[in-house]
Amino acid sequence: MIREWDKAARSMGRFHETYDVYLTPSVAYPPVKIGELQPKPAEMVLIKTVNTLGLVGLLKASGIVDKLAIESLSKTPFTQLALMTGQGETKYVTGPGCQIPLRVNLDNIRAFTKACHEYGQN
Repeated sequence: MIREWDKAARSMGRFHETYDVYLTPSVAYPPVKIGELQPKPAEMVLIKTVNTLGLVGLLKASGIVDKLAIESLSKTPFTQLALMTGQGETKYVTGPGCQIPLRVNLDNIRAFTKACHEYGQN
């Protein structure tokens, strides 16, 4: 897994040799409801049981860990790329952790973009 992160970081480093800022949406989907990404009650029972019995390897083998990670991380893939590759969020527009507002839709949900810069270029 670390090898893949290193490949992604080098790829983004090459990107930033040409471009100063990488703009992405903040999220890949409309905002999730509070608690939507929490494990379901049956999943929580399974997780607690597995932890109590010390069977974490079984939990991983069941695919539940991967399922939960994919559900959660798929909502914010652009953030994950920035975190994995060490890119900073630019401070040029709105301060640390730059989320730039773009618009508000008919449901009064704000859309933002994320501006990331090259690793170490705060």
